[in-house]
Amino acid sequence: MALLGLLPFLALGCARTHFMSFSMLARNSFAQSRMADFQRGEEAVEGSDSSSIVVIVPLGAADIERAFDDAVAKVPGCVALMDGSIGGEFGGFPFLYMRNTVIVRGVPLIDPELAAAAKQAR
Repeated sequence: MALLGLLPFLALGCARTHFMSFSMLARNSFAQSRMADFQRGEEAVEGSDSSSIVVIVPLGAADIERAFDDAVAKVPGCVALMDGSIGGEFGGFPFLYMRNTVIVRGVPLIDPELAAAAKQAR
C-alpha cells in the first residue's frame, strides 16, 4: 500500500543538465576600449526562459538568448556576463505535461556610465 503512495513521484520525470561554461558572453557589441572602466559584479545573476509541452504538443521553445536577456536585465548597466554557465532543466509528468527551462548564470560586467544613466531614468 505504501508503494502506491510513491507512484506519482516515480512517474514524475525530472532532469538537470549542464550545456557549457563560458568566460565571457555578450549579445550586443560594447566599447571594448573602455574595458578598464567596467566593474565586475559582486555576485552571479541568473536568467531563465521556459516552454511547455502539453500531451505531445509543444507550446513554444526555450531560448538561450531570452534567458541571457533576462539575466542581464536584472543588473542596471550590465553589458556582458563573465565566468558563467548555460544549463537546463526538464521535468513534469511524462505524456501529460513537461516543462523545459534554459538557465544562464554568470557574474555581470557593468558599464558604470550605463548604470548611472539607468539610475537617472528611474
